[in-house]
Amino acid sequence: MKNLLILMVVATFMTAPMGWADSDKPVFSMSADQEALKITNDVQTAKAQAEAHPDDPEAHFLYAAALSRSPYLMEAFQELKKTKEILKQKQDFEFIDRTLTSYNALVKADPDNTVLLYRVSLAYFLKGYSIEKYASHFKNVPTGTPQENYDKARVAMERVIELDPKDTAARNCLGYIVSNNGRDLTNAIKIWHESIAVDGENNPGAYLMLSQAYMKQGDLGKAMQYGAQGLVIKQRMGMTLP
Repeated sequence: MKNLLILMVVATFMTAPMGWADSDKPVFSMSADQEALKITNDVQTAKAQAEAHPDDPEAHFLYAAALSRSPYLMEAFQELKKTKEILKQKQDFEFIDRTLTSYNALVKADPDNTVLLYRVSLAYFLKGYSIEKYASHFKNVPTGTPQENYDKARVAMERVIELDPKDTAARNCLGYIVSNNGRDLTNAIKIWHESIAVDGENNPGAYLMLSQAYMKQGDLGKAMQYGAQGLVIKQRMGMTLP
């Protein structure tokens, strides 16, 4: 059933027009026993799916991905942690590998699809993070090391940026990946500043990530400066948590 599902979705993507709008994106589900969930950057759609399927890790993963492309980057990573907690509760640590198998099949059919590559990156990050937190649960699952998965997450996100240099959401997530897997705050700070250089007017996530990074470095002045700037931008954009 799973293999059939993957083949059906690959065929859908191979016949889909390039550059489709968000509303035109094909429906895709890693959960064969449920109605299909949509890969979407629309936060409201992704939120509705998560609320309709509160115990489905796929729904929360897709919601986290959508949030990470909105001004609510910090909330996105909380939602990704919620996905991890659901996997722990369900004791389904093979879910991430099933997800990656499905997404990588789609990427093979459409290698320059940034929507898919972005989610491949987040899935590898989730896998590395989960292995770190619950290593004993992955004893019978072929996983690779946390660092190997973090490296794959970084490479996939770098490819997104290569394909779309103006994608500030990808730059912000890349900084998060770098800061977490190698604890390399210096490089992460550089990436977030590059994100602001691309778009400093509508990019509160980069400012808020910088605020946290400078706080970890003990630079309270810069932490307050960038935190305030990020909050001002969110307020100016009229964003309220969906």
